[in-house]
Amino acid sequence: MPLIVVSSPKGGVGKTTLVANLGVALARQGRQVTLIDFDVQNALQLHFGLALKNRSGYVARAVETADWRRNIVAVADGIRLLPYGTADAAQRRALENALVADGAGFLRNHLGAILAERDGIILADTAPGPTPALEALETLADLRIALLLSDATSLALLPRVLEAEQPARRDRRPPQLILNQIDLRRRLNRDVAAFVRQRAAAALLGTVRQDESLAEAVAQQESVFAYAAHAGAAQDIATIAQRLDRMLFPDHETVPRANTGHN
Repeated sequence: MPLIVVSSPKGGVGKTTLVANLGVALARQGRQVTLIDFDVQNALQLHFGLALKNRSGYVARAVETADWRRNIVAVADGIRLLPYGTADAAQRRALENALVADGAGFLRNHLGAILAERDGIILADTAPGPTPALEALETLADLRIALLLSDATSLALLPRVLEAEQPARRDRRPPQLILNQIDLRRRLNRDVAAFVRQRAAAALLGTVRQDESLAEAVAQQESVFAYAAHAGAAQDIATIAQRLDRMLFPDHETVPRANTGHN
């Protein structure tokens, strides 16, 4: 099962919301999607109707539990979620220490059964910036996606994203980039987006326009496709999902699912 790691060098870019809705978009295309939350904020579950008081997740017993599949929750048709869960400082530190010691090996052991599944896609949502989890995930990833805003700070970070160290895997695709929350009314947003299209066209997987429907959908604890399927951001994310699907499965057609529930 292909592992896609979504990261950002800085916070506040809408990464978790993008991951949740990208997962829904891929499921709507007929893919089996497994979402894994590697962010201590444990917010990925909020997009699927699970309250913050929900304590289930893998981190509390990450080191002791050999197979993290037991913590997976089915949250929608075609979508499974492995929540970060509730964990104290000692439990979080134990996971981080294991990742520092042998990150890729540790994840391969605990996620091996999921990675070995033949059908579907895994989307990993990571905490902002460099972390032991991100370093380990990037070693295992089939595709890495960096999320940036169309602003001056993100533009300054662009070289770092595009020149990220490439682990030694010949089948590795180069990092992909998504520009999020583009407000076409703002000149700087337009200029940055145009610059990225010109200088990094091969790496640009897509753009998502600024759309209040995304935030409103989170408030309703559902995807933008359930809340406002015709919203501009929903169309943008669906387009990215189609490109991603063709990139990962160029010879494999799927049957779209009925648009029910979170899908």
